[in-house]
Amino acid sequence: MHRMALVGLFLIICIASFGIEYNLASCNHSCVTYDVMHYGAAGDGRRDDSRAFIKAWKATCGASGGSPILKIPGGKTFFLKPLAFQGPCKSSHIQLQVLSA
Repeated sequence: MHRMALVGLFLIICIASFGIEYNLASCNHSCVTYDVMHYGAAGDGRRDDSRAFIKAWKATCGASGGSPILKIPGGKTFFLKPLAFQGPCKSSHIQLQVLSA
């Protein structure tokens, strides 16, 4: 179980390094946040959160205009299977917000 959580974290870091920008300073009122917790993630390290992450990604990717944010809150342990966050997305500028505890 711990290994899968590490794989999930690795994938999130890889995605961030391939063009999804973490830059909240440039965010204005047109930024909408899509929190994985609002899409059903448990964050307890036991239940599979993969479906919630995909749902949150699809909502983020489908947002038009502005700079949508995919938010992964801190203080949680997410259990993830390998995920593929794919586009094309409506917005050309998507932010990934990974918070720490």
